[in-house]
This record gives sequence, structure tokens and C-alpha cells, in this order.
Amino acid sequence: MKENELQDLLAGKKWFEEIVDESNSIILPPRFHYLKRRIGQIICVNHLSIDRSPNFFKVIIRYLLGVAYITTLVIRSKFHPHKKSSFSIWDSDIDSHVVPEKFLSFVDTRQVVKLNGSEFLFVKSNFKKLSTPKAFFSNFPTYDALLFCHVSFWDFLILIKGFAENFWTFIYIYFKYPVTKSIFKDFLLGPVIFLYKKKGLQNFYRTNSDINTQEFWCDDINFHTVWYSINSRSLQVNTPNKIRNPEYPVFNFVHFGTSWTWNDYSKNWLLEICQHPVHVVGPITLSGNLEQSQITTPGKSSKKRILIFDVTPFSNFHFRSQLFPKGYKYYSEENCEKFISDILNITRELDVEVFLKPKRKYIKIHSEKYINFLANCSKEISNFKILAPESSASLEIKKSDFVITIPLSSPFDLAKFLEVPSIYYDASADLDFKRMGYIENDFINDLDLLKKRILEIL
Repeated sequence: MKENELQDLLAGKKWFEEIVDESNSIILPPRFHYLKRRIGQIICVNHLSIDRSPNFFKVIIRYLLGVAYITTLVIRSKFHPHKKSSFSIWDSDIDSHVVPEKFLSFVDTRQVVKLNGSEFLFVKSNFKKLSTPKAFFSNFPTYDALLFCHVSFWDFLILIKGFAENFWTFIYIYFKYPVTKSIFKDFLLGPVIFLYKKKGLQNFYRTNSDINTQEFWCDDINFHTVWYSINSRSLQVNTPNKIRNPEYPVFNFVHFGTSWTWNDYSKNWLLEICQHPVHVVGPITLSGNLEQSQITTPGKSSKKRILIFDVTPFSNFHFRSQLFPKGYKYYSEENCEKFISDILNITRELDVEVFLKPKRKYIKIHSEKYINFLANCSKEISNFKILAPESSASLEIKKSDFVITIPLSSPFDLAKFLEVPSIYYDASADLDFKRMGYIENDFINDLDLLKKRILEIL
């Protein structure tokens, strides 16, 4: 697809309707009807990005290797000392800098996972395998939970039978709809999830980062979503009546169980998408680490301190290769640079410290132009420093006198929770905050007003 065609699609709504129409046109035999929603997801995702799924031969090899690995785990499980009558799985990555006990304390106190009850939690993280009295952390919790299940010989036979049936089902579906090669793991894990339900699986959790790829078997389990991000909603919302959510058409094919989110704004948006239980629990930092940091950062000085939270834009090349929702155009290289430069142009001559707290480490898809821009600003402007991504957002906010956040990033709410003055600054002046439910003191979209607010803290 040519670049101008991509931009035309980004600018319009017609393609959203075409996705839904294409999904509704799928004809499957009755016994495969459960795949309809999943195939609708795939069509959406393939409209939204370049297809990077492996070729069919590699898929078959991976499926068979997966069966061999799972079989090994099942055989080992019979001799494992742990037997749990109730467990849950958290299948979204938890970063390595997270303190496990703090994470568990967070999910327990916010009543996301009731660890003070009978549930044991398997957590996806890039730790080496780590066990605590209440949880097991590993790269593959959905597989490793098998080690904690006492599986009988009969269970094992049913599992192998499920693998065989699902393999031939996958072959059939693939030749009818080749796009399904990307979901072979659905078929691989289906029999395992069926076994888990027999062995006490209570809940299956993911964060909003992984909700777009929701396996077909998620309809049959207690599937829940933790919305750690409050900027998941498109910033410019124009909702035609034809489909439920035009900014995120994949949500038409997502199963919603229970959601946990930061604030009422996010709750109302989620209820617009789908009527389901939504709990407002305040800041969701996932690390559960509001009070500790594993690295040393500059302490509080006698000068006033301003803390900035940005969104690292994707490179223009990557941005053009993805059909992001219309609102994501807001996080372009140009707009993100303007957000930073507007603030620094005001503060560079003032007797004030300015720190930028990146959300995460920079990776290949991020804009090298933007990263170099920040590095140059840090060298050229004496009162501007960039903190390490691993630093604690909460601790840095507590050291600060004023927090400026790019819309709609969540540190704005975290600062309010910690009772530190905070605003959204809209460098584009395009956003309608009142229509999005914010009061006037929550945002600034004028450079002169931003300067006035900053001077008020000095």
C-alpha cells in the first residue's frame, strides 16, 4: 500500500466499517462458530499493521514443539509437591525492575486478585523463575501452571486427544482462511485451558496492552482486563452509529469480563464500549512500587522542580506502517517535540529545575529523531535533565512542585492522587478537554497560559 493511501485511510472512517463488514461476511461451519470473533480480531489487526506471522511450515513445527513441551510439563507435574485447589493467571508482562512482593500487594489491596483468599497467581514476567508463597513468576505462566497441577493419566489422554483434534481443526481453518496462521497458539493452548478449568482456574488477567489479541477460548473463562493506561481512548472521538467503537474496531470482537481502571473518565468510556463490571481503583502502576526505587536519582534541592511526563513517539516509518486509530496521530514526532520545546522555551531562563521522566526504555520502533532531540536539549539547557526510565514515577512526583503531562498520560492522575499540582498541556491546541469530561483547571492548551501557570509556582 502506498504512503498516501495509508494517510487516506488514517484520515477517514470508511475502513472501520469495511473491517466490520468483512468480519460479518465470514461463513464458518456450525462447529467452528466459536472462531468467528477471533477471525474478526485478526482481520482488524491485519488492517492495523503489517502481517509478521510466520509461514505455515514454521507454524506446524511450532505447534508440534509446543505439544512436546506441554507433554514434558505434564509428566513433571505428577511429581511436583504443590497442589493448589484455586489459582489464577496474569498473562501480561511485568517488568524485571518490579519488586514481586510490591506487585502482589498492589493487586491484593486493589482487589484485582484476592490473594488473601484461596487464589494462587501465576505471573508473566522476565524474571528467572521465581516463587513466592502466593505467586509464581515466569516467562510462560500459561504453560508453567501445569507444574502446579496434579494431572492424572486420564487427564493426560484427554489433553493429547485435544491437541490432535485442534491440530486438524487448525489445518482446516487455515486452508479456508490463511490469515489464521497467526493464531496457532489458540489451538495449542485450548486443551490446556480446558484442563485448567477442571483443576481450579479461577480467573485469567491481562492488561489493555494485550486485549487486542484475545484467544477464542477467553469467552469460556473468567477473563478480566486491568487498564493500567488511561490514554487508551482515542483523543478525537467521533462515533458513527454503525459500529460500537470506530476508533478501535477490534473491540467489536473482544470479550469483556471485569475491568479495573484509574478514574471515572476511563470507566465511562469502557461502559460506552460494552456494559460490563468496571471498578475504579485509583492509580494502577502494576509495579505496586509507590514508595521505592532501585536506582538513585537527584534529590530535592532548594529550587522549585517541574516534572514532565511525555509519550515517546514511534518513528515516522513505523507510524506509517501501522494504521493507528485516528487519535494516535496526536503522538507524532512533531507534536511530541513541540510539547517538550514549548515547556523548555519557558523554563530555560528561569531559576527552576526541570526533569523529564520517560515511561520506559527506548526501543527500535521509537523515533530516533525525537530521542536525539531530547539528548540535545539535555546538553544545551543546563536546568533540564532526563531521568532513568527505571526511576519511580511516584517518588519523582513527590519531589516535584508541579507536574506537566502530555494528554492523556496517566501520571496526571497519579500526581493528583499524591496531591501534587498537575496539568495536561496540549501543545497542538486541538483537543476538546471539556467534551472529554475534564474541568478547566486540569488542562492548558495555550502557551501564554502555560507560562502564567509555571510562573505562579515560583
